[in-house]
Amino acid sequence: MKFSIQIISAVTFLVCFAFSCKEVEISDSDLGQILMVGIRGLEFDPKNPLHSDIQQYNVGGIILFDYDVPTKSRPRNITSPDQLRKLIIDFKKENSQDLLVAIDQEGGKVSRLKEVSGFNEFPSQRDIAEAMDHISAETLYTQHANMLGDLGININFAPVVDLNSNPDNPIIGSLNRSYSEDPDTVSLYSKIAINAFNSNKILPVLKHFPGHGSSDSDSHLGVVDVSKTWDASELEPYKKLIKQDLQFGVMTAHIFNTNIDSLWPATLSSKSINELLTTNLGFMGIVISDDLQMGAIRDEYDLETTIEKSLNAGVDILLFANNSVYDEAIVRKSIRIIKKLLKEERISAIDLKKKIHKVKDLKQSLND
Repeated sequence: MKFSIQIISAVTFLVCFAFSCKEVEISDSDLGQILMVGIRGLEFDPKNPLHSDIQQYNVGGIILFDYDVPTKSRPRNITSPDQLRKLIIDFKKENSQDLLVAIDQEGGKVSRLKEVSGFNEFPSQRDIAEAMDHISAETLYTQHANMLGDLGININFAPVVDLNSNPDNPIIGSLNRSYSEDPDTVSLYSKIAINAFNSNKILPVLKHFPGHGSSDSDSHLGVVDVSKTWDASELEPYKKLIKQDLQFGVMTAHIFNTNIDSLWPATLSSKSINELLTTNLGFMGIVISDDLQMGAIRDEYDLETTIEKSLNAGVDILLFANNSVYDEAIVRKSIRIIKKLLKEERISAIDLKKKIHKVKDLKQSLND
């Protein structure tokens, strides 16, 4: 997948260079490819404005949840394996291109597929690393990947490769989401998870780059600054895993880290993504933002600034989970803004075409 992404991007650049990207039309359905959105509903409903927009604009992906945070209620998308399987099948049928279907199924407290809904319980990453040897973990992750594949899910926002630098961290350490404070342990168990997902045509997405483990607050709620607590060792799992022949994406963190960029949080920071992740660490895969509606972004930046800065920073897929706030018009708003940014030359058509082809190439690799 890495090789084909590089080839397609290079061809796109030459075509754009030869014919002037200012004159190349990018359709709304192509723009939709770089969006991933959260939805409400247990079944596909063409009368639902957001469901209709996903179909009309060929949105690249959806993300599924069991609990709706804005209304503090459940169910949101999940009641049983059969119901969820049908929901995914119906959404895929309504899209003219392959659909990315994502979920946060780390295990432990961050599990959208719960025993009460008929799914097998899955332990937290911390519990896996503390209680299981590599063979047992491989067996467990294989079963986990088989379950996700059977449902039709092809992206899992896991494993968490944040180090357990601060055990009292309210969003990582205290929830047992990190394998360990040791980079080698995190890398070893992450590789086991990645291999199991890859074997089932599921893209795992490592999170949260460049490291959320040392934080003492939650970016869902507001600004998080790790400048005084972050350490370069938090990059080690990324370094080790990028060097290996593995297929995975990377999710950015909405954290300020003045060691890397004194002006912008990582998701909006070219220094964090284009320079550190891509150029310095050599990552060539898909980069997905964390939810752009989380408090750390939504409360600080308007939507136009968020989209402009994240695309220019190196994000390939803009994630609007619709589960901090719910905006049924988010697809239309985002596409309108992207078209405006293109017209004003505030984002590059060449770069945008690269992102679109990366997403399409990813979809093809997951369906070969």
